[in-house]
Amino acid sequence: MRILFVTPATPLAENYSGAASRYRQNFLALHRLGHELHGVRIDTAAALAELNQHIDPVEAYAAEWHPIAIDMPPSPNGRLRRLWLSATQPQRYELPRVAVIADALAPVINSAKPDLIWVENLELAAAMITLDSSIHWIYSQHDLAFRVRRIRQGALSLADRWWLLTLQRAEAAVIRQTPQILAGSATDGERSRQLGARSVHVIPMGYDPTPSAGGCASNDVRIIHLGSLETTANRVGLEAYLRRAHPHLTAPPPLWIIGDNRRIKPALAALLEAADAVQTGFTADLSSVLRPFDITIIPYEHDSGYRTKLPLLFSYGQVVVTTRAAIAGTLLPGMADVCVICDTLEAFPAAINALAADSDRRQQIGAAARAYFAEHFTHDALLDHYRRMLAAMEPRA
Repeated sequence: MRILFVTPATPLAENYSGAASRYRQNFLALHRLGHELHGVRIDTAAALAELNQHIDPVEAYAAEWHPIAIDMPPSPNGRLRRLWLSATQPQRYELPRVAVIADALAPVINSAKPDLIWVENLELAAAMITLDSSIHWIYSQHDLAFRVRRIRQGALSLADRWWLLTLQRAEAAVIRQTPQILAGSATDGERSRQLGARSVHVIPMGYDPTPSAGGCASNDVRIIHLGSLETTANRVGLEAYLRRAHPHLTAPPPLWIIGDNRRIKPALAALLEAADAVQTGFTADLSSVLRPFDITIIPYEHDSGYRTKLPLLFSYGQVVVTTRAAIAGTLLPGMADVCVICDTLEAFPAAINALAADSDRRQQIGAAARAYFAEHFTHDALLDHYRRMLAAMEPRA
């Protein structure tokens, strides 16, 4: 099958961002199933130029890549104009580039003549809806945008609620009109169904196996947090952990923060300084900073931000301490045996204290996590999920 794989200016990379990891996973699965891939990237010229610094070797699996530069349309002038537009045309207000994207994408579709079009974000899905095309297409959804905004904003003013509702209306309209949606978690899949999605598939995140470091659990254990500090889930969750859990540890192990910290918020920076945290910044080679059997925290109180992280941490033999809410969408049978699941953030100190004092238990959990990853979260383990999903969309003779 010939597939047109359409993304914004985001690299196909395992350790760049959650979205980048998911793009890479989908692309690699389609390639390994033997499909002919033609890539398209649509974004601003500046974003496309920056992308050239992060080209992954797997991109060579595409027969070609079409970079398409577009401009951002001017914003509506005046408060009343914005209010009117948000009330009457929420998609146009929240996704202003849709018409430009559709105009740029149409000739590429006509030229490539694909059997399937695969789009990787909400804006691209909205553009596909406007095109008069009989070609099958699927929207790979990474997060519900209105939920991420709600988590980011915290307490909402009346104005905040209005703009959040505008985004929710725009997103729901796209979801209702999309023929096929691929979600990364069971919970997001169910939310999409509740918003009126026609057909939803769920495939969790996957990675290639990492080389086993072997060895034994060290007594000088560390606490690890992995992920960009600009991402909403990471920032909000880490702030909550530093305020409500870390100060209550009996003898806090060193805290290592692995991830992009160039645009860290002042409040989080102050909390990390008070905790004497080691900040590595973005680290391309995670094997250089992740030791097997260290304690890695996922302190999120929403099921956002963990999907790309959890399988990756298992692959490195990390001893994951997580809230139940954070992993609700990927709570597979047996997962309670390969990580420590806490009902609340306030339960983290007792769990971490016990693990820090018990190297044998950490080694047992870390080794079990690696085995669980191999069974459930490798690219090869997930190929049948993609094969079944695509079989339903295969063009009929």
